[in-house]
Amino acid sequence: MDAPGQWSAFWSQTPTIGKPMDDVATAGMEIDFVEHRAVDHEGKPLATKANFTLHWNGYGKEHKGKGHQTPVLGLDKEFHVYGVEWTESAYRFFIDGKPYWEVKEPISKRPQFMILSSEVESGAWSAAIPAESYGNRASGKTKIVVDYVRHYVKP
Repeated sequence: MDAPGQWSAFWSQTPTIGKPMDDVATAGMEIDFVEHRAVDHEGKPLATKANFTLHWNGYGKEHKGKGHQTPVLGLDKEFHVYGVEWTESAYRFFIDGKPYWEVKEPISKRPQFMILSSEVESGAWSAAIPAESYGNRASGKTKIVVDYVRHYVKP
């Protein structure tokens, strides 16, 4: 992902987020295994960093969340392996096998589905869409390249 006004993510979700409220184990949550954007809403460069975020209690006034942004890691070059170890007691977030963030609560005990996405929203979390736009598919200035996705379950 390499343009303002958009971000790409690998994340997990459940249709029951916030139901019941304040019971993440039952309701599930949004787990952003990794989010990546070129710049933030103020235009500060972020292409070399990644975000990990947890969201629960839905997306309204009861929404809660916590997150972590990595230091500069050079993530705008080459492929990288992003991973989350999700256990009964913690989430551990990794990039290229190195741990960057651990969270011990709240923990979802609910089955969730995985999503790979790229989103566009001008002037929000990832700055404004360029005035000249992103171009067409052949000449476009944006991309997300994913080599593979794997899911492992401990026996």
